[in-house]
Parts: sequence; structure tokens; C-alpha cells
Amino acid sequence: MKQFIRQHLWWLTCTVALLLLVAHTLRLATLTVDSTSILLLAVILASPFVAAIKKIKFGEFEAEIDPAEVKKLKDETEAALSLQENVQERVPEIRRTAQAIRELAGSDTVLALAKLRIELEKVLRRVSVSVPDRPTPEKQEPLGLVVQRLAQQEIIARDLAKPLREVLGICNRALHGEDIRDADARAVIEVGAGLLETIYWDSKDLLDGVVLSERVISPAEAESYYKKRYRLTTIIPLVGGPKRVVREVTQEQLEEYLEGYYEFAEFVVDLREAGD
Repeated sequence: MKQFIRQHLWWLTCTVALLLLVAHTLRLATLTVDSTSILLLAVILASPFVAAIKKIKFGEFEAEIDPAEVKKLKDETEAALSLQENVQERVPEIRRTAQAIRELAGSDTVLALAKLRIELEKVLRRVSVSVPDRPTPEKQEPLGLVVQRLAQQEIIARDLAKPLREVLGICNRALHGEDIRDADARAVIEVGAGLLETIYWDSKDLLDGVVLSERVISPAEAESYYKKRYRLTTIIPLVGGPKRVVREVTQEQLEEYLEGYYEFAEFVVDLREAGD
């Protein structure tokens, strides 16, 4: 019943208003109509047309993200992605991340945009620091400059740089309070999730490092490695005094540590089999 009322409130209000007008005109009942009543009725009747207003602008301030801007971004990105190599298999971790962002959009689009912004920055900065012979900046680069530099170096496709910056820009604007329709937010999230997977996959070799050698081993040898213990050395860059920490871990503990590695203010400097 509540759902029916919400969906048909305008028509119900309009019908009641017409009945009251007829009753007042034909003097079927004693009704008092003043200017306030007429004004409130006009506001109610005009309310459905508010959704047609795409944005409100006061000087340089734009109060809502224009749906046309989102549609243009979506079309440009789809065209750019269609030019990329069609990869049949995607990295499971990044696919799960992208899917989680899409699912979050079903309940909270702003939170999903925030998650998308975080994951894009995480991947872009990982790619950035993996570039060989890259000079270490004195302070963290703005994300827009990271995108520009990676595109210039052709580490990410040049035609993806513009939609990537626009996705990041819309995410930032939404997080700073600008309104965006749910449908538009989901479109941006879909575009951004596609960019996230594409950038990650295109940079996978760079992220994984250079393979120096490889050989086929037996299942028994693989099993023996899983049962071994390892010595893990990390650095914790505390302001009051950095620490060098050495742990002995199992393969399972190592996997658990590395799963959340980029969330820690701690980095690995050495990993070897315990006893070496």
C-alpha cells in the first residue's frame, strides 16, 4: 500500500485537488481557499517536473553532475575499450574487486564511487612505482599527473587517459557533496570498473616484475614448498624511528599477510626459506 502511494502520490494529489475545486465551485461544501493553500497546491503539482532539471548553477558553482556529461564519458570509454586487446581471461582478484564495487552500487552509489576512486588510485600508484628507472619524487604525485605520465610513457593506453581522469574527477565531485543521479552513478561505476580491470591487466607484467627464470617442477616438490616455513623481513617506517622486523611464517600466514599488503604502512625487503 505504501509503495502504491509513493508511486502515485502526484496523481492522487491532483485528483483530490480537482474534487475540492469542484466542491468549492458548486458550493457542495463549505471550503476556505486562501493564497497559502493555492501556493502549496502549485508546489505539489509542480514537484514531478523538478527531476527534469539537470543542474542548478550559481556563478561558478554547479550543484549537480550533468547526466549528459556521464553519457558522453560512457560513450567515449566504451569506444576506447573496444580498441583494446580482447583478453579472454582476467585476473581473479581484480575481477572480484570490480564486481564488489558494482554490487555496492546497488545499495549506496556514493560509497561505491568512493571505493572505485580508492581502487583506481591503488592500481595507478602500484603501476607508477613499478616503472623501471623512475626517479623517486620528494612527495606523492597528484593522481592526475600519474595518469598523464603513464599515458605519455604508453604504460596505459593514451586513449584511456582522458576517460580515466574524468571518472576520477566525477568520483571526487560526488564525494565532495555534488548530487549525482543513481542511474548516472551506476554508469560511471560500470565505466570505472572496466577501466580498473583493463589498466590492471595491461600492466600485469610490470606489476609482477621481470621473470628471470622458470622451470617445471613435480607436484610433490610443489607440495613440499607449501609445507616449508619462511623468514619474512619488513620495514615499518615509523616517524619516531623506523623498525626492521623479521618474522618466521608458514605459507598460509605469508599469503594472508600479502593479501592485505597494500593496506599496511609496512613493506617487504627480504623473503627466504627459514634456515637459509
